[in-house]
Amino acid sequence: MVIVKLQPTTAGGRPSSSAPPVIGPHPTYAEEKATLIRVAILPEGFPAASLTAEELSGLQESVMDEMLTSAWSGPVVFRGIHFRVGNLTIDYLDKGSAEWLKTVVPQGVPLETRTGADIPAAYNATLFCPRSSDRSNEEILAFIGFQNRVETDAWKVIHRKNDGAGALLVVGMR
Repeated sequence: MVIVKLQPTTAGGRPSSSAPPVIGPHPTYAEEKATLIRVAILPEGFPAASLTAEELSGLQESVMDEMLTSAWSGPVVFRGIHFRVGNLTIDYLDKGSAEWLKTVVPQGVPLETRTGADIPAAYNATLFCPRSSDRSNEEILAFIGFQNRVETDAWKVIHRKNDGAGALLVVGMR
């Protein structure tokens, strides 16, 4: 959806600073963010099961295609689609749009939707691991788990850059 804000112009075509905008006041970013309804599409069994980058892209395309062909009674209004570690989240402006998504979740891979506080938290962390450039991601995560007594099975390396003898990792934690 494209929103066009009309503003009176001067004879030269420049916006008139003295005239108020034609459209009424808009909510601030914080006000809009507070009213958004976040819905996550995730595989059944999440976080043990997660979606790959390719599956996330396909899921996004499927949702967008469904918007064009859906016989839903009203508009479907969203403000963002976000790729998270293993799931896709979509921010909707109203409950009707969020309910629409729950009716059109693609079939095939067993998927479910969760809303608001029911969405599992996911965090990203950047880690520098000295003397690890010759180690695999799996070995590095195993070392971190053993040394810190944490469960790293649900962690995923999103990005890696070897820096000298060390490795700089961006890790998604579910």
